[in-house]
Amino acid sequence: MFANQLLIMDTKEEEIPLAEILLSIYAFFYKKFKLIALFTFLGGVLGLTFYLTRPKVYKSTSTIYSSVVSNQRLVDILNQLDILRKSSDNELLAETLNIDSSLATSIKSISASLVIDLEYLYDKDHNPRYESNCVSITFETINTELFEVLDSSVLFYLSNSPFLNQKVNSRANMYQKIITKSNEELNELDSIQKLKMSLLDNKSNIGGFQEISGIKSGESEIMLLFVQKERTTNLLNELAAANIVRPFNIAPEKVSVFYKPILGLGFAFMIIGIFIGIIQHFNAKVKSYLKD
Repeated sequence: MFANQLLIMDTKEEEIPLAEILLSIYAFFYKKFKLIALFTFLGGVLGLTFYLTRPKVYKSTSTIYSSVVSNQRLVDILNQLDILRKSSDNELLAETLNIDSSLATSIKSISASLVIDLEYLYDKDHNPRYESNCVSITFETINTELFEVLDSSVLFYLSNSPFLNQKVNSRANMYQKIITKSNEELNELDSIQKLKMSLLDNKSNIGGFQEISGIKSGESEIMLLFVQKERTTNLLNELAAANIVRPFNIAPEKVSVFYKPILGLGFAFMIIGIFIGIIQHFNAKVKSYLKD
């Protein structure tokens, strides 16, 4: 019983310093409230000044499609631009994108990523090829004039990529072979059709009905080959390293948000104010102790 009473007394004694600590913290912030508030206000004013005086950063995104490489490879090729930007060789970046060096200097960030959901861009039933191989590329810059030329600049960069050129040439050769083969087969079938027609015109020909059926069958085969040739020719004419599916917006959105520097510098200066208040508090304690 006596031991339990001692334990309760010890517990109460331990609770007293905690209450004193809390009261001391409250008293500290109560006394130093004006100092902390002043420093927080100064930080907020500096943050607002920083936001108003620094160049505004704008960003815009484009969606690009390539029929010759995978979307991941296209992302890797596009992200090479940001590696070049980070090298600070603005002249080379300007040459690579075929833009003015002042525009290249204004670029703050370049990032490419996979486009996961294309439903908001396309009707997949009518554009099944866009279900894959699409990527988005985002530029951040302090000069909005850049977005007026970025579509052609990005296509210029991709069309001069050695890897993409190799893929385009390989695909073009394949299409050309298909067209050549189709032309040969069409010429051969045309000759056969003419021969069948000449036999049908010959009155001595006994199997007239069979010849007519053969002519119709040959015409169907010619039509299929012709459609294949036309489709392949269109693919060859449209073949490119990449195509712009959704262009850059020439009225881009701002990246900078005014409250971020205000909150950031306000919080930093509040910490400084608390630190100065703590130093003043301990100085007062030391002086009081020395007097005693």
